[in-house]
Amino acid sequence: MNPVAPFWARACGALLEGMIVGGIVALLIGVGALPSKAFAADAGWFWTDWLIRLWLDSPEDLAVPLVSFCVIAAVLNLIFERFDAGPSAWLLKLRVVDSRGRPPSWPQLFVRSIGVLLNFATAGLGFVWMVISRHRRGLPDLLSGTCVTKGQGASSQ
Repeated sequence: MNPVAPFWARACGALLEGMIVGGIVALLIGVGALPSKAFAADAGWFWTDWLIRLWLDSPEDLAVPLVSFCVIAAVLNLIFERFDAGPSAWLLKLRVVDSRGRPPSWPQLFVRSIGVLLNFATAGLGFVWMVISRHRRGLPDLLSGTCVTKGQGASSQ
């Protein structure tokens, strides 16, 4: 199996994919496909405060961000399935593999997406483990049994 991807490459990948997802959400809000209210926090509120308040005060409004996340995660997983890498992994020449060095299964990709959501919900706490662990596996990797390695996807080798 290829060597584990360095932290800086994973951080750049997360930033790049966050920009892609943010751009998609902004575009959908701009064309009116998503209500901007569901993504707007009051001034002075940290986003986790907003999320907790939204969950407690009006859980039906939480459906829009959650459904948006699930749709975007599904699209990214389809891209992963087709190109053997997500957009940032493809650009940075990283590869997500299972414990045997093979491309992850759909259930693993789904669990990995949930891990990414938990990473954001905990303000990136899952990345802290990646910094201190010698295996450089973050929360999505630990939950899904995957690892990010250096090297191009299997389809290009």
